[in-house]
Amino acid sequence: MIADPNLDLLLVQLFDVAASSDWSNWLASARRFFGAAVAVLAPVSASAHILQGGITDGVPSERLDAYRNHFHRVDNWSNRVKVVPAGAPQSMQMLVPDDELLRSEIYNDYMKPVGRRYALGMTLDVGPSRFLFALGRSKDEGDFASEHFAAMERVGTFMRRTLATQRLLQASEVNALASQAVMNQSRRGVMLLDASLRVVFQNRVASDMVMGGDIIGLRAGQLVAVNRNDERRFRDALDAVASRVGEQRILPLHGVRTDCKVTVSVVGISPAHAPMIDLGVVRPAILLIINDNANLPEVKPEHLESAFGFTVQEARTASLLLAGLELAEVAERLSISKETVRYHLKSLFAKTGTHSQRELVHYITVSLPPLTASAPKRIVGAPEILPRT
Repeated sequence: MIADPNLDLLLVQLFDVAASSDWSNWLASARRFFGAAVAVLAPVSASAHILQGGITDGVPSERLDAYRNHFHRVDNWSNRVKVVPAGAPQSMQMLVPDDELLRSEIYNDYMKPVGRRYALGMTLDVGPSRFLFALGRSKDEGDFASEHFAAMERVGTFMRRTLATQRLLQASEVNALASQAVMNQSRRGVMLLDASLRVVFQNRVASDMVMGGDIIGLRAGQLVAVNRNDERRFRDALDAVASRVGEQRILPLHGVRTDCKVTVSVVGISPAHAPMIDLGVVRPAILLIINDNANLPEVKPEHLESAFGFTVQEARTASLLLAGLELAEVAERLSISKETVRYHLKSLFAKTGTHSQRELVHYITVSLPPLTASAPKRIVGAPEILPRT
């Protein structure tokens, strides 16, 4: 093993790479440490070019293009790298004997013109992907020594961890972006709060509600109901579900400047006491789903029939209730008696497990995916709600 503090420094730099993804500077450091002329980190697969999408240091762009366009198909060394055990450093001689290499096209037409003669490389398996880390030297620089093999094996362990961390971070980012995109297409407000009632996430609809300051807002960083009549009940609902997985409260909230009314579903999503290491990541404890019935998309009866198994008349009744009509208005629209509407309503309660018209409307709107979507108008410049004096 090379007893050199520069090796430890090279390994420490990989922690920065995990967050920054700046492999270029690290490869330059690795090339200098190993005394190599070139350094390469690239994905390896049966269907991809070895350096397609990879990162190099010390390789002129025209040589890289030449390799991608032709020489990857005749590179015996890199072809054999694909099948050797991952994590084991391999020299050029170990993979391709000199008598075979010196007669090859990849050596005579690609490596020799730029003075490349020796190489040291290894593959790293990260999830379903395999990567190649390789270093190259000229004939004058000489072949790599045994201590370089030991150093590369140690470096490879850290590189694999760094690549695995980057893969997890990228997957998390993709999932977060996908979830946010879906939630921003909904006309429902969606929010995540931590145990201190501070907002961890909010979709566009919820953000506009907060910025509007008519129904919900922020006071000292915490989410609150703006209307005095709703404030205590809203806080009690949040406290009741915090740190209680599956606990749910449903309550209406009212505007203070408008006659707007929404129905809020508050659900606990985090256990009260879960042993864990504090990694500085804010953990959501409460999920809020806010339904503004005045802005809900029209739900066609046929969708309700297929989603909930309603009869035709039950689906028509539910569709009109979702549109905000009263029982008398539903009866008039369907040309039936108010008693018949009540009969359908009881059947709807039984099929959905609800006990009131408000619960029924909330259950259906939460259960159904958004059937139409429109970008809500953003309210800019609304101030934070200040503590009352």
